[in-house]
Amino acid sequence: VELTPDNAQGYLNLGAAQSGREDWDAAEKAWLRALQLDPQNFAVLSNLGRVYLDRGQNAQAIEMYRRSLALNNRGYRGWGQLGRAYLRIGDLSHAHEALAEALKAIDAEIKINPKISTVYSSQAYYRALMGQKDYAVSLATALELAPDNGDVLERAAEAYAIAGERQRAEE
Repeated sequence: VELTPDNAQGYLNLGAAQSGREDWDAAEKAWLRALQLDPQNFAVLSNLGRVYLDRGQNAQAIEMYRRSLALNNRGYRGWGQLGRAYLRIGDLSHAHEALAEALKAIDAEIKINPKISTVYSSQAYYRALMGQKDYAVSLATALELAPDNGDVLERAAEAYAIAGERQRAEE
């Protein structure tokens, strides 16, 4: 970015490096600069959405995720994160709409590759967020495919906790 200060990709990468160091303020600053240079950058919008969601800045997270989904609405993660942000502000109607879109995108992804454990664990997590009891079926599949995968185990714990199964969540 010192050599090409008008390079949005450079600021996107700088923000990614800063987030890897867990310096969220510096990451946000770099991504905001990237967004100034390229307001239609899907990755920048998604990254900012995640920072804002993690900080509890839900209105800003919703704005970033909606903007990113306007550019590319096929990925389940953006829909899922948008649903989480709506849940945090108590907007159940919009949350369920977004989570339903996430689940549709997951179904499409499973048809392409039915062996990705993290897709099943995300499916279970989103179903649990929606209060669907069938979350356990997806979770069982994820754990069968990758019983030692940290991401799968984290989502399993979250899904169990959301569903009120504290003992299983702790395990």
